[in-house]
Amino acid sequence: MPVLVFISALALLVGVGFLILGKDPQSFLKEEFRDRPAPAVAVPTEAPETAEPDPEDLMTLKPASRRVLVTEGERSSAAGSSRSVRVPFDADLPKLNESDPQVRRALVDLAPATALADWLIDEELVRKFVVTVDNMANGDFPRKHSLLRPIPNAFRALEQDDQFWLDGYNYGRYTPYIALFSKLEVSDLRDLYLRYYPLMQRAYAELGFPRKSFHQRFLQALDHLLESPVREGPIALEPNASAVYQYADPELEALSGVHKQMLRLGPANARQVLEQLTQLRTELARLEHG
Repeated sequence: MPVLVFISALALLVGVGFLILGKDPQSFLKEEFRDRPAPAVAVPTEAPETAEPDPEDLMTLKPASRRVLVTEGERSSAAGSSRSVRVPFDADLPKLNESDPQVRRALVDLAPATALADWLIDEELVRKFVVTVDNMANGDFPRKHSLLRPIPNAFRALEQDDQFWLDGYNYGRYTPYIALFSKLEVSDLRDLYLRYYPLMQRAYAELGFPRKSFHQRFLQALDHLLESPVREGPIALEPNASAVYQYADPELEALSGVHKQMLRLGPANARQVLEQLTQLRTELARLEHG
């Protein structure tokens, strides 16, 4: 599903993934920003309250400075790789209001030989991605802020013996998006994220969170996606009062909008998405503000 592609694709940025959820956007989460745990040192009995971060300190990301133990195999692999992490600098970044052409080109360049250029919308890419991520961290996805154009072909339900079922045909509707997402290099997604992160943080500040980290919010969204259940076998549906289908199993219907969408991908597609998201989440967790 497109959003999961981009929520993943820049994750999409990040996310196929990450664009088909039909929920209306809900209110934004009002959590306090929480820094990493402090080192294990002696602290006063009455520690002073932690000051909120300066908005300027949240504008960029970099690879974490802490040491990481690596195996000989990992060291050899890194030595033989020509890739390096590119830390973003503001000098060449466009203004947020003028960023669409450059960001769109950068996204298309991730997979130039695919239909990605035809799938992407043309306006407010960064802002819509940020709103999508913020809502997905709550379990919701606002359709009107999708980064991709609507998926062609209508959703189908299969009727057998007066019972409706999720038609396996629907899984194929997402195959082109998931195939693309699965081919993207996680390191390329990370670099793209680093490059345009200042614009994302600025867009997040516009939502009313100038002292909160969009990076932490993004990790929350990825964590929620990674908690998605994978359901084998047929899934029963039932029409509701709005003449649309819902899951007949109350436990499935009670899932978040994001998790219900993952079920609609089908188990094989969902596993592909979750595998790629796991790698992306691991890579992004190594970044820090500074």
